[in-house]
Amino acid sequence: MTYSVRVLVRRFALTRRYATASMEVASREVGIVGLFERDTLVGVGEAAPLPGYSVETLHSAVSSLRGFDARGLVAAVATGDLERARGATESLPASARAAIEVATIDAVARGRGMTFAAMFGDATSVSRKPAWLADHGASVDTGPEGTGAIKLKIGRDLGAELERATRLRERHPSAELRLDANRSLDPERDRDALVAFARLGVSFVEEPFASLEASLGCAVPKVALDESLRDLPLDAIERCATSENLSALVLKPMSLGFLRALAGVEIAARHGLRAIVSHGFEGPVGFEANAALASVADEPHPGLDPDYGPIDAGISPPSLVGGLLVPSRSIGLGLVPQVASWF
Repeated sequence: MTYSVRVLVRRFALTRRYATASMEVASREVGIVGLFERDTLVGVGEAAPLPGYSVETLHSAVSSLRGFDARGLVAAVATGDLERARGATESLPASARAAIEVATIDAVARGRGMTFAAMFGDATSVSRKPAWLADHGASVDTGPEGTGAIKLKIGRDLGAELERATRLRERHPSAELRLDANRSLDPERDRDALVAFARLGVSFVEEPFASLEASLGCAVPKVALDESLRDLPLDAIERCATSENLSALVLKPMSLGFLRALAGVEIAARHGLRAIVSHGFEGPVGFEANAALASVADEPHPGLDPDYGPIDAGISPPSLVGGLLVPSRSIGLGLVPQVASWF
């Protein structure tokens, strides 16, 4: 077979400006990746590095895919050899890996008449409500009713953020409360504040400190790893998974590569950890791939808050219905017919 890779860049706005401890984002520019067999579009993916978070730029991600020979990757995915498939993309930046891996899985699934998630085993058959992202720009008094989990960004003003967490707990007494510090805290100065958060029933804090060792030493509350996973080989992630203070792996396919994120789901399962698939404000193609991965992870509230948008992308993820993640019945990702006209 003769395969080629084409990339087009699209920009879209988010529903509002989102703010973390170190950055703000109100719009996104992404690369829509098409895998072509001769002149026919057979699979789609998305490269969407997040400025201020990702190591690579969109330009470097797109450039790395020009001339990429997809034959080895297609063959590996088709035979289920995911280790070989990861090897076929290891030289690419993470978001480019994610894009071409997703496009290839999409193509193979479509060729077999299967859903994207069915390529990895049994996917959930129930709808789930993603966690709500309460970033620094969100009003904690107007969040969605009935939410099952809330992710609260912290790291700018812990005193004020503790007050926000207290109001969230009062407003949503039965919801799971998660914290995300984005490595912004000091392990000596801020431990007492974390204990105060823990008294509100916080499940875990993502990446509290810049040092991985210090983060894994945080027992109250327990911790989740996110950014640290970008820098670690899979065997090192496996070793981290044995830490008694680790509660969850937060898996962003766009910063890991899709197949490394899938391996993270498997590592979490082996060690009794939560595998929480999350996003970096991707477009609809990236969101749909994330949702497919979340459907094979045993997590009732994935980190895929649908409220961020995008609001003008032109297509909609099939698995997102009324703010819920529903099991997709589409062949592949279900987006090739919608995206084909873009190319």
